Amino acid sequence: MGFFGEFTVNKSELVGVITRLSLLTAVSFFGIKWILNQMDPTMSQKKKAIDKAKKICKKLGVDKEQQLNDYEMLIASHLIDPTDINVSWKDVAGLEDIIQDLKDAVILPIQRKDLFVDSRITQPPKGVLLFGPPGCGKTLIAKATAKEAGTRFINLDISILTDKWYGESQKLAAAVFTLAVKIQPCIIFIDEIGMK
Repeated sequence: MGFFGEFTVNKSELVGVITRLSLLTAVSFFGIKWILNQMDPTMSQKKKAIDKAKKICKKLGVDKEQQLNDYEMLIASHLIDPTDINVSWKDVAGLEDIIQDLKDAVILPIQRKDLFVDSRITQPPKGVLLFGPPGCGKTLIAKATAKEAGTRFINLDISILTDKWYGESQKLAAAVFTLAVKIQPCIIFIDEIGMK
């Protein structure tokens, strides 16, 4: 006599038990997922940002083959089309030397890639740091640079890259750069990075 004694199960009872267990598992999974979404106070903001990002990506012609994850979609909601930027070099006054440096270091390598392929020495810089007190024109210069170069422009505040959940800030920071690679050429501008 076995552990279960004379206990026997016919085929229809077994199918019924498996069906009930499958249904219970599915209901539990979706129920827990729904509860966790309801507990997240930023869920509605994330949905709005993703909807905005989809519209922007469609307008910019971002290839649908490039699947963007949720973090990249949140960052993409801050993407600006260069044709929508309403500032130019004429709006920047008194900074002719900085403008010329930006034209040489950023815009020329984007517009004339053929001049910068020979060696590592002639490669354009990976980044440019604009610094100064608030109101000195850093954002204006960055927008004018993106407009002049004809590149996509991601305009972020540092607060966008912070999240209260553990690990989310790192994922958002990584998403900035993975998105920029997917939609290149792109200029990333992170404003107020040193503010307290």
